[in-house]
Amino acid sequence: MDSLVRGLHGWSKIDSLTKLFLKRILEVHEAEFIELLRSRSLDADVWLCQASEVIFKRKGAAYGLYQDVAMANCDTLINDPEKFVQTVIG
Repeated sequence: MDSLVRGLHGWSKIDSLTKLFLKRILEVHEAEFIELLRSRSLDADVWLCQASEVIFKRKGAAYGLYQDVAMANCDTLINDPEKFVQTVIG
């Protein structure tokens, strides 16, 4: 999975991958995937950082799902200088 995400560059590609694929993995393997996402929020690759947070947006945010994980990731990413990371944390 790392090589798949690391091979993608661009907001729309990460957004699509997250919506179509990663959210389903989260639903099936919640605990393990949350740990992986937490570690990716510290990665030097901007797109992995973005994917680690964007997965909790939209429906998840609307229903209040995973708020604690999303907020912890926001705390980790809040000082990231990359504009795409700042955009995703809002």
